[in-house]
Amino acid sequence: PLPQPASPADGLFSSAGVPPLRMGIVGTGAMGKEHIRNIELLGEDVAVVTAVADSDVRARREALEELGAKSSGCKVFERYADLLSCDQVDAVVVCTPNFQHIEVLRLAIPTGKHILCEKPLCTTVQDCEEVERLLEEHASVRGIFMTGMEYRWMPPIQRLIRETDSGSLGPLHTVTIREHRFPFLVKVDNWNRFNRYTGGTLVEKACHFFDLMRRIVRSEPVTVYATGGQAMNHKDEIFEDGQPDIIDHAFVSVEFASGAKAMLDLCMFAEDEQTEQVTAVCELGKVEARAPESTVRVLRRR
Repeated sequence: PLPQPASPADGLFSSAGVPPLRMGIVGTGAMGKEHIRNIELLGEDVAVVTAVADSDVRARREALEELGAKSSGCKVFERYADLLSCDQVDAVVVCTPNFQHIEVLRLAIPTGKHILCEKPLCTTVQDCEEVERLLEEHASVRGIFMTGMEYRWMPPIQRLIRETDSGSLGPLHTVTIREHRFPFLVKVDNWNRFNRYTGGTLVEKACHFFDLMRRIVRSEPVTVYATGGQAMNHKDEIFEDGQPDIIDHAFVSVEFASGAKAMLDLCMFAEDEQTEQVTAVCELGKVEARAPESTVRVLRRR
């Protein structure tokens, strides 16, 4: 289904009278530990980490260190299948490398537990379609399923979406997204250096931006043109799996069924920090959101 307009009633989750959600983290590398920290920020009356699973002993140890004093109440598993069968887990966060998402989801969806799957959903169209089928087949027992497209909830993007959804600036015609940043960070066994494990840079990283395009435009793409390459990053690296083959820059142009057009300008060797700009131009003006400045400009055509 197409993304829907934000509701004025949307607000923070209230846990009054509801027991905390018991969370299990599958994959406790960089993203898994970040989710542990984020769950801690929610407060233990909302959610608590009750289980972690990772095949790497160091990653399991680091997860327990992240939990600190609360680690005594957390079960630790080497196999994610054991976590998925644990009756002390209500919801699962899938943080394994991208190419492993599908194998985890094949076991996780039939359990009926709530699932937050880190982006991208999977690395191939076929695997994404399989996830859709699994969710349909287990619709009667499944919990809430969500892919971690958190850019939608960045405060400046939320403001931009409210402006475009309101219609106060008239019909939307173009969306431009620009991200200039540093190269990919180092991850376990350098899996994020290879297309076959990540799905490619435009899947691993830019899935956020294609999701934002669809959410802002509220229409489906009909044509896509993309060009990119590996100009600077990782060209001097050699690993057991070979030389990295992920691209480090791209331009992508998308035309939507509504007639609106969108463009992505991605460069991963341009800045020493992550800088993002989203601009939506409508009939009567435009909205521009920037990060990390967390600023929004709304301009009306004179």
